[in-house]
Amino acid sequence: MYSVLAIVLGLIGSALLGFGVPLARRAQASRHWPEVAGKIVAIGMSRIWIGRGTLYFPDVRYEYTVDAASLTGTRIGWLSTLPGFSHGAAIYALQRTYPRGKQVLVRYNPADPRDSVLEPGIRRGLRTVLGLAVLLIVLALAAVVAARMLEAPLN
Repeated sequence: MYSVLAIVLGLIGSALLGFGVPLARRAQASRHWPEVAGKIVAIGMSRIWIGRGTLYFPDVRYEYTVDAASLTGTRIGWLSTLPGFSHGAAIYALQRTYPRGKQVLVRYNPADPRDSVLEPGIRRGLRTVLGLAVLLIVLALAAVVAARMLEAPLN
């Protein structure tokens, strides 16, 4: 039983780490991207129904200009916010932070100016994913140790 638990926890933790580490590298790199002025043009929430609940995701659009090219971005941050079950609290917090018409600073990738972000660097949501990945891998290792201890004969 512990062996199966170790495999499942290890696979989930490894998948989260495989997803989170490259994203964390991009998030860190975005701290050094060039910055331009931008403007919030739309704000809302997207939702996904899951079983008996609904997850809400922030949906923000902003416009900015790089080398005379008008561009539109949608990324607030690198998993800066995790989806939530409370529509009201999420939308009000989002509207307070990024009301339509607000002037914002946009960081853009110099290699691809369409790649942009409002909140550069590693934020809470990404830290949570990375922390959960490490925790699951540690639990998987603990399950392996427990399985070995149960299989070992007593002297």
